[in-house]
Amino acid sequence: MKKRQINWRKIGQVWIETVIYTLIAFVMMGLILSYAKPKIEEIQDNALLKQSTEMLKTIDSTILTMGAAGNQRTPGVTIKKGSLTIDGDGNPYCSSLACPTTPIDTTPPATCLAPVPNSCTDDDGHPYCSSLACPTTPIDTTPPATCPTGTFLCGDDADKIIFSMDSKNVYSEPGKIINDGSVKVETIKKSGFSTVTLTLDYADKYNIQVGGANIEKIIDKASTEYKLLIMNKDPSVTGGKIIMDITLN
Repeated sequence: MKKRQINWRKIGQVWIETVIYTLIAFVMMGLILSYAKPKIEEIQDNALLKQSTEMLKTIDSTILTMGAAGNQRTPGVTIKKGSLTIDGDGNPYCSSLACPTTPIDTTPPATCLAPVPNSCTDDDGHPYCSSLACPTTPIDTTPPATCPTGTFLCGDDADKIIFSMDSKNVYSEPGKIINDGSVKVETIKKSGFSTVTLTLDYADKYNIQVGGANIEKIIDKASTEYKLLIMNKDPSVTGGKIIMDITLN
């Protein structure tokens, strides 16, 4: 009986073809993923921003329907990406002009809009938006305990609840503030991503506090739901402006 001769050349050719086809498959998969991954991230970020907008609307509805002093509610908030800032910190400043009726905006958009259309700069070179013409002497944002004679001690535009997130999705027209119900939406386009800010502005309605103090609280992303404890407090200490005290429950 003759021994069957192994065709090593044919076997080698099969292995080479297998390796080549495998490499081609990996290259094709890489090309598909390089295109698909940014699109997937964009879709995911868009969904998260829509959920966050609805979250702010729920908080706003809770505050607006709170009722009399002493009432409290505990809405849930989910932050999978970005952060939620409770801005109760009314930063003081000294100004050579009388304090404006509409507080200055110290976190202005790319373009200042009504009711604070004037783009100004403080004594540290930081921009802000004002309803008044910019003062000849820049405002002092790190004032002493008592402002110098001839100047006024004022406060900025605190009393906001702000959600901010870096996003692959251009959520709204860049550089413009758009109102989505009670939520102000602003998208600032940057290199490779956009920063989206969603804001509830209570400067003209409520004194927002955090744990009974006019401070700022930043709530970062988490895998579990947060519970906010929102309480309507006695407004008499703020001259009739209702206090909404917000803490993590």
